[in-house]
Amino acid sequence: MSPAMERSPESLALGMTTTGDPDDPTASSGLPTSLLGALRELMGQVVAISDAPSRGQARAALAAGTLLSWRPSDLRDLRAAKVKLYNVGKTSGPFAAARARSTSAQLAGKTLDGKTISEKVKARLS
Repeated sequence: MSPAMERSPESLALGMTTTGDPDDPTASSGLPTSLLGALRELMGQVVAISDAPSRGQARAALAAGTLLSWRPSDLRDLRAAKVKLYNVGKTSGPFAAARARSTSAQLAGKTLDGKTISEKVKARLS
């Protein structure tokens, strides 16, 4: 068994990320808050992380994703195209990159087992 598997759950730290504030019981019908509460009962430390980009970054990323997905056939039904392109934009590469930047910014400087999270990630990648 690896050394990591021998640790008790109380000695582990876990980060939970979701769009919006995971501690807000009104967000996403309260599911992230309920899950966060259950994890906090099991784990030593659970950190809530919102991966929602800032308003300006979100708008720019959504626009970029929408433009990349736009097709001439979308002009036939503009109302349907607006809904489709919004959903496609939210799942696009530019929007995912904005969410990743937001998450990284929130994790910057946080420590886990005496090392910053960025140091631990770099050590795993090398």
